[in-house]
Amino acid sequence: MSNADNAHSLSAQYLHLEAHTYRKRQMSWSRAVRSAAGIGAELPDEVVAAADEGRVVAVLTPVGWEQVREGRLALRSLEVLERDGWAAVAALWEAHGVEWLEAAL
Repeated sequence: MSNADNAHSLSAQYLHLEAHTYRKRQMSWSRAVRSAAGIGAELPDEVVAAADEGRVVAVLTPVGWEQVREGRLALRSLEVLERDGWAAVAALWEAHGVEWLEAAL
């Protein structure tokens, strides 16, 4: 199977998974386990989403993702982000010729 065929197959599998798991519970805890682990009550998705302060700053193109993956830059990008911030990740990607787009904020 060629890389293009493999990428198409993986993409199709992901879309199938996404379509069939949308708005479905992925995991649940028994009350006894939650209590024993000290987890507390489960929060509704809406509450969790409202508390998320994340924002999109960039989008990797499909080619860019392959460049990150093949260049083994995924973990390094996360480490650089945590240590030095987004500008340092952008510089890392630029230095490696990664194809990406700045998100419209």
